[in-house]
Amino acid sequence: MNGETNKPVDALKRATKNRQEKLKIRVLEAIRAMIDSDIPINFQSVAREADVSKTWLYHHPELSAQIKQIRENSIGSKRLSCKRSNNEVAAMKAKIGKLESQVKTLKRQLEISYAEIFKLKNKI
Repeated sequence: MNGETNKPVDALKRATKNRQEKLKIRVLEAIRAMIDSDIPINFQSVAREADVSKTWLYHHPELSAQIKQIRENSIGSKRLSCKRSNNEVAAMKAKIGKLESQVKTLKRQLEISYAEIFKLKNKI
């Protein structure tokens, strides 16, 4: 009797395990698609994309860890990108300052050259 009672329970456990594995695959595929599409990765967006609950994601440590890691990496890269952009802006501003100074100097030299040309024309 004991062996017969376990068959339906075992079948239910197998079915649940298969469903869980399919959901994990669906979540991983959703994450991959989101990365390819450059969609921000967080628990809410992954849950929506994979059609699972946020609670379900939090209850699966390997998926939860992966989402956290991707989220942190993207935030870190945005910070790095922002710092790099700020450095590039500062470098460009410095370069613009130098170029403006050169333009001013060249304009002065051009005025002097025109004045000399004018003087020479008047002598002739």
